[in-house]
Amino acid sequence: MSISPVTYRIYEIICEYLREDIHPTYREIAERCNMAHTSVIRHIDKLEGMGWITRQEAKMRTIRLGSESPGLNPRPFEEKHRS
Repeated sequence: MSISPVTYRIYEIICEYLREDIHPTYREIAERCNMAHTSVIRHIDKLEGMGWITRQEAKMRTIRLGSESPGLNPRPFEEKHRS
């Protein structure tokens, strides 16, 4: 499954928080991306569908890496998607 640069950036932001042992809220991610938290939720839905993250619905701060995740230190998007 392909991933957009924005979705990948949101994944990188999630990893930055998790490396600090913080599970970010949608609003914290949205502030870092300068977008509405409702837009962030759509990208998080995609990441969850890809297996890169998991979360518990209706609970705050439950984002974790999923079984298909590239890990806490992903390569930059440009490097990862070069031909």
